[in-house]
Amino acid sequence: MSEAYEVTFLNDSDTSYHFALYQHFPKSPGLNSVAWKVRGIPPKGVIPSSAVVNWTMNYGVSIANWNPNGAVYTGSQVVAAELGKVYQVILTDGDIPAIQSDPIGDTHPGCITIVNDTNIALEMGATIDETFVAVQSVNGGERMNFETVPTFYAACFRSIKVGQSVSSGIALSPVQIQFENGYTKCVVTTGLNNGKKEIRDPQYVH
Repeated sequence: MSEAYEVTFLNDSDTSYHFALYQHFPKSPGLNSVAWKVRGIPPKGVIPSSAVVNWTMNYGVSIANWNPNGAVYTGSQVVAAELGKVYQVILTDGDIPAIQSDPIGDTHPGCITIVNDTNIALEMGATIDETFVAVQSVNGGERMNFETVPTFYAACFRSIKVGQSVSSGIALSPVQIQFENGYTKCVVTTGLNNGKKEIRDPQYVH
């Protein structure tokens, strides 16, 4: 069974925010990081306002659909994926792209590869817990390499949706969340530091 993780967001400020979790992929050029878990939290009352996100590290691969109206990516097909495996996209019924559920080969440990074996460019992505964490445009005959990382980032946005790029709109700079030494839960809090709003360093809890 996959490990379960949990992040609690506490808003100890007088401003409403959208908290978002996402990942960076420095070893995979071209991958677009998107908001993966999002919670809108109102200003604090008598005590800080709060929200919780949970997930398990279940990986998947998907063909992505770009919705220009909502400026978000959604998955047209999500297939469960194993680390260290290669997955293939082919055309079915002549012109319908589909990911094959059985891997066609092996790749580096900690990596998932998707091969676009069609003659058209596709938006393809990797998911955790059936939600996109990264998307890339892949031409026909090319491949996408997704290097998994155990590190997440939490940031505050004025407005953001699940599947939306995190490249702009950050209201409070992100903090890094790295689960290690047996920890699977943490608390992330906004607050004041010398009169300036910020996200404080995560507090890890058992």
